[in-house]
Amino acid sequence: MKVILLVCSDSVVIDQRRNSVSIFNLIDVLNIPIFPFVIQRMSVLTILAKSANEPSEPRGVQLVLTMSGQELFRDHMQLNFLHHPSLRHVYELQSIVVTAPGTLKVSIMLADQTEIGTWEILVTNIGPRATSAPQA
Repeated sequence: MKVILLVCSDSVVIDQRRNSVSIFNLIDVLNIPIFPFVIQRMSVLTILAKSANEPSEPRGVQLVLTMSGQELFRDHMQLNFLHHPSLRHVYELQSIVVTAPGTLKVSIMLADQTEIGTWEILVTNIGPRATSAPQA
């Protein structure tokens, strides 16, 4: 199995009638004024492809979020290719707590912990900088 596309956004709509995907408000940088900060919602769109000899319902595939190397979230992805060679999957996340600037990494992992796709979000601090107290 391989990842064709992995992208994070505010929301994703899959229109089955037109067979199209709409991605709204792509998330690649978060400018945060104060920490800790809660990302209210985030959609993770993954387009996966499998070979003919791979199962239609792969087991052990996980969505993993890390922030500067620290794991924030991990969950199994329920995938069913229905005997098709590719699959569109949307995972909706809510209330992700970010405690400091850094890199928020969204990964798709196989059961053996092989990373098959990533999306990185730069988290920056745009709030007031701490200054030293005036000297007397």
